[in-house]
This record gives sequence, structure tokens and C-alpha cells, in this order.
Amino acid sequence: MKMLIAAALLLGAVQASATKVEVATGDWSNIPLLKTRSFNIISGEAVDRVHRSFEKGECVIAGQSKNRLNLNVPFLIQFGEGGAIERLVLRKIGCPSVETVLASALLQQAQSGEYKSTGLNEAGWYQSELRLTSH
Repeated sequence: MKMLIAAALLLGAVQASATKVEVATGDWSNIPLLKTRSFNIISGEAVDRVHRSFEKGECVIAGQSKNRLNLNVPFLIQFGEGGAIERLVLRKIGCPSVETVLASALLQQAQSGEYKSTGLNEAGWYQSELRLTSH
């Protein structure tokens, strides 16, 4: 019984600290830029999943096709005190399957330390852009 209670408490702590991921639009022009360790490189698997969404016709975005992708997707990250990632917001592109893949890839990168606040204010919102080009 004690193990069950401990497991429930641990699960509750993990859920309480989970990063909220959203898709939205808005004016993000006044939000400071993120620091990145390197280029935004997402996995080959994520790129393949994006391609499949276009191949299957799940996504129709002007200028994009199953043979040629050139997506620039802005995103925001909200850092809490101590640098914890509280929220990730991906700019809405009108294709839920691709938004899900990209948000998942960005969240994984963010949790691995790829993105940092600039140090001007440790807690707060920062922006960057994911560029996905494939021919």
C-alpha cells in the first residue's frame, strides 16, 4: 500500500511539472530571441513523418508539396524560475499532424538544453524559428 501511495505521489509530481505545449497565432515581434547551442536540427524520423503528412494529403499548405518542403515555423518557449521550461507554443500552420510532429521535436530539443534564455531575464518568454527544408 505504501508503494502505491508513493507511486501516486511521484506520478502527480511528474504531471504537475509537465511542459504545456500549444499551437497559437499572435504578434510575437516584441519577444526576445532564444539562445541556441546549434542549428535547429530535427530527427530524420520527424522529417519523414512531416513528408508522409503531405504525401497522404493530410496537409495542404501553399507552396509545399510531398516533393518540396520549405517550412519556417516560429515558436515560443516560456521559462520559469531556474530555467525550467513551462510552455512551448508553436505558430499555427493549419496542419495538426505536422504541428504535432514539430512541437514534439522542439520540446525534445528544449528539454535536452538546446534552447536557453538570454540571461537578461531568466524567467519569461523567448522566440525562435524552426526551418525545415527538404527537396
